Amino acid sequence: MKNRFLVSLFLLPFVVSAEASPTSADFARCKKLAVVILESCLKANNEGCWDESRSGFDSCNQKVMRHYARDPERRRATIEREREMRSRQQQVE
Repeated sequence: MKNRFLVSLFLLPFVVSAEASPTSADFARCKKLAVVILESCLKANNEGCWDESRSGFDSCNQKVMRHYARDPERRRATIEREREMRSRQQQVE
């Protein structure tokens, strides 16, 4: 139950995010979540801590990827805009 709360707390930024593709910061949250789960589990002297931590990490990564894959058309449009912006910047330089 406590770990579900931690997972929800770490995943909240994904729900309110308006970005079109995951960033390293999104995945950094998953790493931090895995550490928190592992530390919490080890303090409670539970068995299977590594598996629980890895499961939380994998679940977080999957949720990140699903979140950003929700609207493929929007994702393609954003990627195209980013390419155009880079192209314009290169022309200016």
